[in-house]
Amino acid sequence: MARKLIDWTKGEDDDRGGRPTRQERRHAGRADADESTDLADRLMALPESAVGHLPLDEETAEYLREVRAMKADSARRRSIRRLAGMLRDTDREALLEVVARLEAGRGAEQVDVKHWEGWRDRLLAEGDAALDALLARYPHADAARLRGLAEQARTERATKRPPHAFRELFRVLRALEG
Repeated sequence: MARKLIDWTKGEDDDRGGRPTRQERRHAGRADADESTDLADRLMALPESAVGHLPLDEETAEYLREVRAMKADSARRRSIRRLAGMLRDTDREALLEVVARLEAGRGAEQVDVKHWEGWRDRLLAEGDAALDALLARYPHADAARLRGLAEQARTERATKRPPHAFRELFRVLRALEG
């Protein structure tokens, strides 16, 4: 029996008629699966409030909420893989666009948090000088409440008590934005 010699000099689609090889199909399938898994991971990292803004069908959105509520790590990983499979059947381009916008907004939110944390730290470190600067910028702020919370936060820190006033000061400062 004669062996068939393979001519490696032939072009890509000489014998296949333009069809992809098995290896190319598998590679495309893996790339698709990786993209869906990355998207599922990004969805898991979004805040709970953002889930309602996603263009998902009701079944996928409900499953996303269930997976987010899971505590057991192995069950959660398995469920994320299933979520990635569900995402392969959705319009990922539109979903990626919305997720990118939400993530960009979250970056702005983090900048906002840093801004108010900076004011809180200034109030604790500088006292009335920082309060005067804050009142010049936000004249509708309640000076007495801010002064009292800053003093309580300093006392809590000095006596190593839980930071209740420290956190409340941040909430009051953040409310000045609205």
